[in-house]
Amino acid sequence: MNRIGRNLTVFATALGLASVPAGFAGAADDTPQTGQTQQSGQQATQAGAAQSGEATSAARSADVDLSNWDPGTLANGWRASALMDADVYGTGGEQIGEVHNLIVNADGQINSIIVEAGTFLDIGDNHFRVSWNDLQVAPDLDRVNVPVSEANVDQFSLFEGEQLSRPVGTDEYRFTELVGTTASLQDGIGYGMVDDLVFSPEGELNAIVAQPRVGTGWYAFPYRRGMYDRQAGAWNFPFSQEGVTVLQPYQVDQAAGG
Repeated sequence: MNRIGRNLTVFATALGLASVPAGFAGAADDTPQTGQTQQSGQQATQAGAAQSGEATSAARSADVDLSNWDPGTLANGWRASALMDADVYGTGGEQIGEVHNLIVNADGQINSIIVEAGTFLDIGDNHFRVSWNDLQVAPDLDRVNVPVSEANVDQFSLFEGEQLSRPVGTDEYRFTELVGTTASLQDGIGYGMVDDLVFSPEGELNAIVAQPRVGTGWYAFPYRRGMYDRQAGAWNFPFSQEGVTVLQPYQVDQAAGG
């Protein structure tokens, strides 16, 4: 159901990195083999590897093809940066803080937001986490309602000091760690900087907005799982240098929050 107009509980980023265990495909059998058995095993392994390679090659080919990518489809979405610093209101209708960050899981769905609390809740400058499913977000992204009050605030996870910069979970990502980072094309060719993320009304990450280091303006790239390398703190786009030339500049006002 499209919630963006009524109860905008949206957000996403299929941002987790799926790792393949060593030896998962074409793993060697520890059982001793000799003669014809060993030869058959080698042939089977080679055939399996060839089929796996063909499938991988086909998948990569589909990923790098931008000729059918239409950034115009992002008009129904919204920019994540627009929700940052939005006013947060509690159950009594009083402002209790601002949106400090957004937490996305590895499956590309928003898990929660981190709210920077004001003095209303009498918890100082602490931050607390609220499940995304419990939120109501205004269509223009300037207001968020949460089921938090002075009576129940201790039921929400609190973050203090340096905890705000620590990993929030093995398969979770802060919005702020995904932007302001470098992006590279295939073969490690540097592209530019990631400035924003665009999500669909249903909360799926549709595009990464990046500014090239050469040229002007912004460009929107379709999201593919595994594009973000958390260890390197950078994006690896599965697109070729020639392939990205088909893209037209992205207008930031194409999505809500523009």
